[in-house]
Amino acid sequence: MKKSQTHSQKKVLYGIQCTGNGHITRSREIIDMLHKYYGNQISQIDVCLSGDLSQIDTGDLNVVYRFPGLKLAMIDGKISIWETLKSLRPIEFIRSALSLDLNQYEVIVSDFEPVTCWASLLRRRHTLGISNQYKFLSRKILKSLSPNLLFNRSVTKIVCPVDDYISFDYLKEGDRDFFPIIGDVFRRSRSEQGEYYLVYLNTYPLDDLIKFFELFPHQKFHIFSKDCTASYEYENLQVHPIDKGIFAKEMLRCAGVITHGGFQTTAESLYLGKKLAVIPIKRQIEQIYNAKVLSKFGVKILNDLEVSSLNDFFSNDYRVKLNYQEESLRICNKIMNSNGKEKG
Repeated sequence: MKKSQTHSQKKVLYGIQCTGNGHITRSREIIDMLHKYYGNQISQIDVCLSGDLSQIDTGDLNVVYRFPGLKLAMIDGKISIWETLKSLRPIEFIRSALSLDLNQYEVIVSDFEPVTCWASLLRRRHTLGISNQYKFLSRKILKSLSPNLLFNRSVTKIVCPVDDYISFDYLKEGDRDFFPIIGDVFRRSRSEQGEYYLVYLNTYPLDDLIKFFELFPHQKFHIFSKDCTASYEYENLQVHPIDKGIFAKEMLRCAGVITHGGFQTTAESLYLGKKLAVIPIKRQIEQIYNAKVLSKFGVKILNDLEVSSLNDFFSNDYRVKLNYQEESLRICNKIMNSNGKEKG
């Protein structure tokens, strides 16, 4: 497809939250799409990162700003609201927001990255939000699938306030809703049904995962963990560090996926038609919502690592396949039509 023609070029600021891996995975795909479709309309895309839980390398991105941002404190595999509140440093956060020079940017985008959003709010600049979290702002969202909808909506507005948004969800309800972004590595490759299960449960210590999955000697598991620095084999397990290339390769070939309720990995599993078992992180409002929706599709939902529940998962067919339409050009059009100028 030919790139659109224009006489002027725009400089883009792209904020990405790093409290998990999904935001970076999606943002990298979108940035690549912007270069593909609008390369001659964009002079530069500067990236602002905040948060520190992601294990994905960002060396291929043009990272100009990096801030501590807002951190989620995890204790025993669940979000600690008290420890999260104690870790907040409002003065440092405001200083970070004020240090961003927004005058040089014609387009300001935030994948649920709070520093970019608040920098724009303080300077009255128009910001486009891009994230699955923005589904909580929709008036059409099914309340039965979103526990504490009012609370979720308030948190979204406070943490990352935006003027307009693109929301991703498993199902589409409105004009601002988009199907999940599925990378080319999955769209252009053939999915196979292998003999092993891919395990991606980063809130659990690696030692605990090894001890648990040893309890299933007749099954094979490929475990991805932030605690691993080099791949190795042990009994019925293969253990890998967080590596996007290896992860995609193993996901294409696995029999099923056992993971938390993060949007990106679960959406990719649905697209590939993999058996999917989900353990949402406790007190993580977006993952609780995701689990509610996924349960409606027939996905196996667990409260924790449970032997009986996983035996049921291994013994039965929990495959769900959704053929998500590719919407990259529509997403890019909305971004490039977003005007980051000062609001009147």
